[in-house]
Amino acid sequence: MSVFINANARSYHVLFNTGSYQLTDQGKRYIDSLVYNDIIHPGLKLDLVGYADYVGDSMGNLLLSQNRANAIRDYLVGMNFKKEDIEAVQGKGEIPSGKEEGSDGVPFNRRVDISIRLPRHRTKPLVADASKLKVNDIIRLNILFKESSHQYLVKSIPLLDSFYLLMKNNPGLRVSIEGHICCGSHLNDEGMDMDTRKMGLSFNRAKAVYDYLVKRGIDAARMSYKGMGFAHPLYPAEETQEQRDLNKRVEVRIISK
Repeated sequence: MSVFINANARSYHVLFNTGSYQLTDQGKRYIDSLVYNDIIHPGLKLDLVGYADYVGDSMGNLLLSQNRANAIRDYLVGMNFKKEDIEAVQGKGEIPSGKEEGSDGVPFNRRVDISIRLPRHRTKPLVADASKLKVNDIIRLNILFKESSHQYLVKSIPLLDSFYLLMKNNPGLRVSIEGHICCGSHLNDEGMDMDTRKMGLSFNRAKAVYDYLVKRGIDAARMSYKGMGFAHPLYPAEETQEQRDLNKRVEVRIISK
């Protein structure tokens, strides 16, 4: 059987049989293909996050998801990956979705995500001089929002003002404003915005920043905005509150200058 590898992804999914944490032959071939194609290799920083579907009880599924993550770690260590480079090995338990599909569970939810950890210092500081920025540079705005809300806290207004001045003083600058959330169970998760009672929290937070700049007089044509959901967490395993806080962020990508 052929194995399809998406080399542009940053997270890869290894599936398991119902109630089992034993790697299948297909799962081993998939990991072998990742290594053979140099998509993952010793020296990369990886996170392993295990899941289970709704079949069984929640405590048993939590243990099962952890054992699945452990199984992937052990297999990688056997391929000369160092334990210290596998920075998180965590089971997150069951994903409750899919019960309507029947009693056999949801195959995709019985998995471990192998995530390549982003470099910790890939973002640029917010500066007033755009000459120090390059196209595709990312500026992280440390804007704080109310919990599960797109309303930013008053204490974040000075940061928004600094971003406004950057745009005002550099009229050739064009940017994409990108919102991110924490606490997802899938890498394509979006969050619930309790202000609107609808999904789209990361989108709405990015738009809140956009709206602030438009209100201050920045030409809307110089900016776009989008929600990234949980697609690009800095810390996929979210082992601490600090990591969760760092995952919920707004970033500005330089499009042109």
